Amino acid sequence: MSDTKMLFRSGEAARRIGVSKIALIDWERRGILIPERKTIGGHRLYSNEQIETFIKERMK
Repeated sequence: MSDTKMLFRSGEAARRIGVSKIALIDWERRGILIPERKTIGGHRLYSNEQIETFIKERMK
């Protein structure tokens, strides 16, 4: 079994959630949705599981 996760950069994560990249940055600042990782270059990476969980919670 592999431990690799599917990770998406902020633009793709925002598209999947239905918000802007600016909203993701704001949510990170406010502690609402923290990226799974950040690259050395500062790119925010969100896991598929994280995105799906967030969407489900948001729909409640």
